[in-house]
Amino acid sequence: MLSAFGVFWTGEGLGVAWPGADLAIVGFAALFLLVAALAACRAQTPDGGRAVKILAGIARELIGLFVDDGISPSRIIAVIVIAALVQA
Repeated sequence: MLSAFGVFWTGEGLGVAWPGADLAIVGFAALFLLVAALAACRAQTPDGGRAVKILAGIARELIGLFVDDGISPSRIIAVIVIAALVQA
């Protein structure tokens, strides 16, 4: 639920017009619940250990973008956000 509110209010702060207005929070909560349930089911299967290793590798790569490469990925994200705000 906290993640759903976080996504919603981040979008509000950026000026996103959510379909359904405040009801979008319920949609985000349902989406997070669905993804968590699917991940839990997948992790319980005999092949689930492989899926967890793949997800952990992806997470390490994403974190590595910000840790290993210094500030450049943050600058790229900032440029994208600024460009989106200028066009709005």
